[in-house]
Order: sequence, then structure tokens, then C-alpha cells
Amino acid sequence: MVAVRCFLYLLLSVLFFGGCTKAGVDLDPADEPGIKDGTLYFNSAGIHYKVNIADSSEYWVANQIILSSHSNPMIIDSTTIYSGATNSLGAYSVFNAYPRWVVFWPYTHSGPIFSSVEAALGDSVVYVVSPTSYWFHSYLYCINKKTGAIHWKERIDYGDYELNFHSTPVVVGNRVITLTRDQYNKKQLTCFNADGSIHFTTPANDDLAYKIWVHKDKVFSTANSQILCYSTENGRLEWTVNMGDLLFNRTATFFDKDNLIVIKVLDSRYHVFVINTSGNILRQHVLSIPTAHPVPEFSPMAVNFDNNSLYVTYRSFSDSVSIAAYKFADFSKKWEKRYYSNTDLDVPTLMTEKYLIFPVNKSYAEIKSAFYFLDKNGKEVTGFPFSQIYVSGFNYVENNKIYQAENLFIRKSDGVHFP
Repeated sequence: MVAVRCFLYLLLSVLFFGGCTKAGVDLDPADEPGIKDGTLYFNSAGIHYKVNIADSSEYWVANQIILSSHSNPMIIDSTTIYSGATNSLGAYSVFNAYPRWVVFWPYTHSGPIFSSVEAALGDSVVYVVSPTSYWFHSYLYCINKKTGAIHWKERIDYGDYELNFHSTPVVVGNRVITLTRDQYNKKQLTCFNADGSIHFTTPANDDLAYKIWVHKDKVFSTANSQILCYSTENGRLEWTVNMGDLLFNRTATFFDKDNLIVIKVLDSRYHVFVINTSGNILRQHVLSIPTAHPVPEFSPMAVNFDNNSLYVTYRSFSDSVSIAAYKFADFSKKWEKRYYSNTDLDVPTLMTEKYLIFPVNKSYAEIKSAFYFLDKNGKEVTGFPFSQIYVSGFNYVENNKIYQAENLFIRKSDGVHFP
């Protein structure tokens, strides 16, 4: 059985991945180091790149479009790239991009396209949720990192499969927490132990978003105009904060010491709330960022927070992207940069200790794109041009730390990606 499995992986490598090359030469598995400072990993329409930003040289390029997805994030640890699709999760070597393993699950292509099939990494396992699609319900998978063996899988959706359901799991110690849904289509917050047994299940708001955050011993999530806080130990609802009657389009959440910073967006208005650990609103402000984009709802792209500064990436026109920095004390603008870009996809800006990193698409006709690296003062430090239309997921290594470009916005569409 093991031999058959290895043969199939080899066959997939030859037939589908097109090999992995550097200057036209196949890489030896020991040819390149793993994670290394100044390395950029990114996924463009299923083609994975590993690039040295210092000189813009490519360590390798791997065509993994068959078993990957152009619309899902990349997660990287010290040895492996984990890239999800609506019907699979694949693991690939950071050294040479060769496939380690792929786990498939049933999926009906007439169903919705989920842009958030995102893995959660434990010490020796990886967790991922297969989305509900027509005829098939959602499952939580616990997979061995090294071998791809499925330790266990548990059904987490017993509702109507015609109704969209998905969740992004989070790891808390040796447990994993995810949303579940019962036979009455009621959402729950469920915590599984390492062996797949249930630690707790508690009722949750039916409008709760597919993605949750964990900070210390609390679970946070958003539901329309609310922020909710649950205990990681027993799932008890700690508090709910109502942020008015507006139907916000997107929500982003950050943690600053013991305070929760929530940014809810309605068109070009960014409603900023600072909430303490007891659920009290300490401060709120509405930041208006004018846009000439023909559909203001599509203007916001990303928000980042660091060192009492708020960084907003948005579509300032239909053919340009702007990134602006604001002082969090009074929301005065510190600086703003504008770049020509044709892309109309939600590509988040990645913030590291040193940089703000983001891609733009310069021309559909000529297939020219570029990554830009700005320091926190708005100075353009470096860049990397490449010949693809757009980027969907990327990671950057700095000071031996891997930073993932995570889409911090949770959209009201509850995780369903509409092109």
C-alpha cells in the first residue's frame, strides 16, 4: 500500500506539477535551504514561487494548479507549505516544492467557491475543514503533518446542505475549536480534544462569521454588528458588544495588549472600536476614506495595526490601489502612496516587523505584476516584478519568523467568495 501511494505521488509530480525548476534545472532535494530571511513565497493561480528578495532571483517555481487553488491562503512552517483548495489540502516541501501528500474530500463543483479553506497547525498535526457543498456535509480533518495520514475526521455539519456552511479551525493548546451546525441549522462553537472526542459544544449566534480568533483564554468572533467573546475552556458566552444597527460589509480584529481593536467597514467608512477584556467600549471613531471606485463597497482591501498606527489599503480608483497610514491617537493621516493596479481581488497587505508588503497588477494585457515593500514611514524599500496576473496568497520570512498574508477582513458573505 505504501509503495502504491509513493508511486501515485511520483506520477502526480511528473504529470501535473511539471517539475520544479531553477534556471531550467531540476532541483536536488538538498539544493536549497528551507526558510531563510528575505525569502518570499507566493501563490499565483496555482503556481507557487520561492523568491530571494535581495536580488529578485527565483529559488524555484512549481506549477501546482491541479491540487492547489488560486483563491486560498498558503500556510508555511519550517519544512512544509500547506495549500488548500475547495476539495483538498496539499503539503509541499519548502526546499523544492515537491509534493509530500494530498488529502481529498468530496465536493460538488456546482456549489459555492470558498476562499478560506485554511489549515490550522498543531505540533504534529494539521487541521482543516472541508466546506459543505451540494450533497456533501462539512467535516473537520486531523491530519499527520509528515505523512498525510488522517488520524480522524468528524462531521461538523448536520444542517441543510443547500445552505452554505464553512469554518476555519483554530488550535488552542492540544485542542481545536471550530464552528459546527446542528440538524436545525443552528450554529454551535465546538472544541475537540486531540483524539477527536468533544471537549465542549455550546450554542452560538447563528450569524457568527466562519472565522474566529483566540487571544489568551478567550474566543472572539463577529456577527453582523456584534462582537462576541467566548471562553476557550467551556465555550461559555462571556459578553456581547452591539455596535449599532448598521449592516457592515467587513470586519477586522486586532489585539493591542489586553484591548480588542475592531474595525467594521461600511463602504468607505471605517468604524473603529476599542474594547477591553470585560466587553466595555473604551473608544470609538469613524474614519472616512474617500474613494473614486465606482462601487465603494469594493474599495476596502486590508487594514493593519501596529505601534499605534493604522494602515489602510484600499482601491482609490478603479485602476489604482492606495495605502495610507493614520495616527491611532487622533486618526490624522501620516502618509499615503498610490499605485496603478488592475486587480480587483481581495489581496491583503502583509505587515512584518520592518515592512508593509503588497502586490499589484500593472497590466492585464502584458501580464505584469509586482510586489512592493514599504517601511512604516511609507518609503519604498524594494520590489519584485513577476509575470502573472495576480497573487492570492503569500508569506515572507524575516528574522527567522514566517509572516503570513492573512485576509483580516471577514466579509458579510460568510466566507463565500464571489468573483
